[in-house]
Amino acid sequence: MSPPLPYPVISMPSERDLKRYGCEELCHKVDTFGGYENVARRLGLSFFDVCKQQQLDEQMIRGAKKLWKKRNED
Repeated sequence: MSPPLPYPVISMPSERDLKRYGCEELCHKVDTFGGYENVARRLGLSFFDVCKQQQLDEQMIRGAKKLWKKRNED
């Protein structure tokens, strides 16, 4: 993508999500390769972290509000 997106769009599924969809073996493989955060980083995926996610959401909302105001000033 050019330019690249400022925030990752695809996130690493949680252990609960993988188990819910019947991917028990994949859960064990993720642990084998260093855990969810490590695998997410290797694959270029965002890793779910509640605090970071809330901060990103707030930044995106603030940015969207500024853009909306700028577009509607004219």
